[in-house]
Amino acid sequence: MEQADLDLDTLRRKYRLERDKRLTADGAGAYTLLKGKLEERYGADPGAPSSGSRKPVSWDLEALIVGGGFAGLFAGGMMRKHGVAARDLCIVEGAADFGGTWYWNRYPGLSCDTESYCYLPLLEETGYVPKQKYAFGRSCWNIRSASAVISTCMSARYFRPGS
Repeated sequence: MEQADLDLDTLRRKYRLERDKRLTADGAGAYTLLKGKLEERYGADPGAPSSGSRKPVSWDLEALIVGGGFAGLFAGGMMRKHGVAARDLCIVEGAADFGGTWYWNRYPGLSCDTESYCYLPLLEETGYVPKQKYAFGRSCWNIRSASAVISTCMSARYFRPGS
């Protein structure tokens, strides 16, 4: 598509209409706060060996990646590949381990709703071949682990709670 063929006003109207479908008059009031029994059940990471509290750290960085899901891990790996030094890169993850969605969602029967060959990152780099068209959650967990290894083997610093 040529730049001249792109009608930015039409595109902005389209996205504004989609955004407006998700907005409610309640605003933030439409969300349920974690209090009481909800906080007890969902307020802590069940996979964390501790509360994750630690003393603050201070580093001068070139890049800070917030989130250790597929996108954060991939971004870290690509930054290292393209010359960002390990001492200048940090991935911060709030959970006890990497994985984003695939860390938190581990229920029986979990599977990906997008074709594995399109969704899973770093298949060539890891040599992983999905066994199903729509990968089961365990496959996504395994590729998540491989992605973390690739990123961290490139010497990127990362933090987990308690580290």
